[in-house]
Amino acid sequence: DFDAWLPGYYLGGAALTGPETRTTSPIRVQRDSDTMSVEGISGLYAVGEGSGYSGGIVSSARDGLIVSERIISERVPHS
Repeated sequence: DFDAWLPGYYLGGAALTGPETRTTSPIRVQRDSDTMSVEGISGLYAVGEGSGYSGGIVSSARDGLIVSERIISERVPHS
């Protein structure tokens, strides 16, 4: 529906798009609770408002920090 109002919002041939828009995501991308990656897709992280985990710039930034801290903690060797 948004593509009729905002041409280019939907790109049928694209594997993945991430447009910056003024709409809130009507869905929530499911995350693995341990890795924070998209369920079933290792290494793909859906973060912020477009993923359905926040509702504005501050909560999107917080969500990004939470996910990035989890990624770093998994990749940095623990002593």
